[in-house]
Amino acid sequence: MSNQESCSENTAVFVRVASKLVSAITASLLALTSCSTSETPTRDTLELELAASFAEGLGYLSTVRELSDGRVLFADPLGQVLVVWNPEVGTADTLGRMGSGPSEYRQPDAVFALPADSTLVVDLGNTRLIAVGPDGSFGETIQIMRPQPEGFPMNIMPRFTDGRGRIYFYLSANRRGAMADSAFIGRFDRGSETVDTVGVLRVPIPEFERVGDNMIMTRGPLMPRDDWAVSLDGSLAIVRAMDYSVEWVLSTGGAVHGTPVDYTHVLVGLDEQERWADEAQANMMQLTAVSSGSGGVSNVEMRRGGGSRWDVTAIQWPDEMPPVHEDRAKVSYDNNLWAERNVSVGVDPVIDVFDTAGSRIFEAHLPPRSRVVGFGDGAVYLATADEFDLQWLGKYRIH
Repeated sequence: MSNQESCSENTAVFVRVASKLVSAITASLLALTSCSTSETPTRDTLELELAASFAEGLGYLSTVRELSDGRVLFADPLGQVLVVWNPEVGTADTLGRMGSGPSEYRQPDAVFALPADSTLVVDLGNTRLIAVGPDGSFGETIQIMRPQPEGFPMNIMPRFTDGRGRIYFYLSANRRGAMADSAFIGRFDRGSETVDTVGVLRVPIPEFERVGDNMIMTRGPLMPRDDWAVSLDGSLAIVRAMDYSVEWVLSTGGAVHGTPVDYTHVLVGLDEQERWADEAQANMMQLTAVSSGSGGVSNVEMRRGGGSRWDVTAIQWPDEMPPVHEDRAKVSYDNNLWAERNVSVGVDPVIDVFDTAGSRIFEAHLPPRSRVVGFGDGAVYLATADEFDLQWLGKYRIH
């Protein structure tokens, strides 16, 4: 008999004996308590209310950055434009221009918050990071590829920033001291230009096979891999894929380990394989770089889009999907972790919200083909794809 069936039977027993001896009632209550502690508690559902929509479709959108006055910055790398949008009045303008000089970019890809209402812009085409002030002025630049004394340069492609403006990124896989299926999370301090390691992830390494002039992926997609996000105070949240639990590495020191939670297991069918291939092609970032013996870099080119689609028939797929979608975790302004669950094709996206104790406290259902791209004060920003794969930005109030 399953645990759920046992709980249902005990509930029925409790109802039947309600008028009998107190000892029998007490025994039934104890049985009920035992069942409820082993089940996932009922979760409240967050309601999302559309507050504003950006008027134009976008080629690609990964992040947004809300300023203190409510304006929103975002980049479209396929449209090659950096935009500042005021959702309260519906106005928008572009910042900078195409090029490689001051106040210019070649492919703006993502934006991240910096102190004093400034914004860090990823300029893929020029392989650099640009600090943009709240007035739209362009300032400090940082090279994405950092020379190393030995070997290939370090790639500090940002995934998050904290309230001090430090940059968090995938440091490397197969680094010394790591297992074959793990990777480090690095933190780059812009002031001292130093890097330290703040976490270790379980990340399966894809396997490839050369067929003629092409490299074919044979294993790796939809394997269990940890996801992660960073809060404004620099605390690191890691979603452990093997048991679906959340671990917080606190900025003040120490760690908090949440208990594993139940989730709906989703089988990997052809539809799920094709969806993965479509998303991988749309998100693909291409890097061409030649490293000199001294750790310098020449002929570096980074760009998003234009990649070939993986052949799903050549890949060895797992039987079921991991609990959460990779690279979708984010921390909201109120320090809750939002993790997007993997669902079957045709099912609307579902978000599990975890508190700083690693407990799942809320559930949020997103519109079809939507994903979280950022947060604001009491709001979440979603990118929703239409039938032509154009992405539409919306600001939603959280209730």
